[in-house]
Amino acid sequence: MSNFVMTPTRSLPTDRRTRAFPWVLATGGAVAALLIMVIFLIWRAGVFVPTLDVDRVVLGDAQSGLFAPEVTVPGVVVDMATTAAPSPEDGSVLQIHFRNGDQVAAGEVVLMLRNSALEREVADNLVRLGREALAIEAQIADLDRRVNDARSQLRDIAFRKRQAVMELERNLVLEQRGFASPARMERLRDEVAFFTEEEINADEVLENTRQDANRRSERLNAAQARLERLSQSIADRLDGLTIRAPADGQISGLTLSVGEPVSSGEVLFTVTRGRPDRISAQVMESAAQDLFVGLEARLRTPHSGDLSIEAIDPQARDGAVEVRLSFLSEVPDDLRAGQMVQIAIQTDEPRTAVSVPFGELVGPDMIWVYDEPNGTATPRPVRLGQRAGARVEVLDGLSGNETILVSAPRPIDGFRSVRIRGAQSNE
Repeated sequence: MSNFVMTPTRSLPTDRRTRAFPWVLATGGAVAALLIMVIFLIWRAGVFVPTLDVDRVVLGDAQSGLFAPEVTVPGVVVDMATTAAPSPEDGSVLQIHFRNGDQVAAGEVVLMLRNSALEREVADNLVRLGREALAIEAQIADLDRRVNDARSQLRDIAFRKRQAVMELERNLVLEQRGFASPARMERLRDEVAFFTEEEINADEVLENTRQDANRRSERLNAAQARLERLSQSIADRLDGLTIRAPADGQISGLTLSVGEPVSSGEVLFTVTRGRPDRISAQVMESAAQDLFVGLEARLRTPHSGDLSIEAIDPQARDGAVEVRLSFLSEVPDDLRAGQMVQIAIQTDEPRTAVSVPFGELVGPDMIWVYDEPNGTATPRPVRLGQRAGARVEVLDGLSGNETILVSAPRPIDGFRSVRIRGAQSNE
């Protein structure tokens, strides 16, 4: 009987697949890395060039010529003969009788304000004033009564004293003839002495009452004067809710509407006299460092006019500096006080330079130059200088006869070139 031994004939293929699996992974990874590298090299070589629609790009020409650096800032037309009308109270706009550009005369009502808190305060003060006035009147009437009572008492005592003196004098005659008794004479003399003392006391009481009345009258007069001042103050505050034109002229700067809240001290509007002759501009503090009095400027379209900086406020507010400019030329007829304008301020002397239109693809250190024969645009390193309105100075990198890509409908950063079909140069 022979021994049967089973041999593992099927385990060999499994071991081979197990040993081959790492090689498959390594080979696949190498192929993927090679493919990525090839794609990257092709992309870097510009094989995948994005194409831009000519109707959605902006091209501009580089120009070599006279270049005057300038900064464009917003400004407002003003008149130095301007009177502001501030709000004397907090409140809200109740009525508006005039609008910007209307002619007004001094004292005409332009606005009516409403202040509910002030109205309640005024009502309470009027009630208090009425009560205090009644109390003062009652005190004055009481003083008058006391003085009158003292006078009446003094007159009564003086009358009774005169009667006693007359009776004593008649009895003195009788006494000389021996008809008057000593007891009666003594009584009459006592009555005269009594009424004399009473008259002195009554006169003293009257004088004291008068002095007290004078003192209290002074206090009452002072209290009454305070009440009158308070009453006038209340009347002035109520009248202050009626905003009148401070002078003859033209309304400007009125931007309020009915129901809009206002704060005490807030300028509600201004009144200008004559034609506007100046412009107030707000310039960023960083740009204002290049400005100085005497620099020339001009109004940008649709207006025209030459100006010069006459003053620069050294105090910056919210990152901006106020610059005041006066007209060198005739003031345009279409300008009025309060109107917003755009001003181009020349920041340096004119010079010969290469400039290009300013756009989103211009700078800070690269410009896309368009090659019309090939229909492609490629980036070129440049060094930019100052601005002049819609153009920017190119210090290095362009000769002045190139066409550039100013803006594009989508980002093109990272590409070595872009294709533009059938484009024509257009500033």
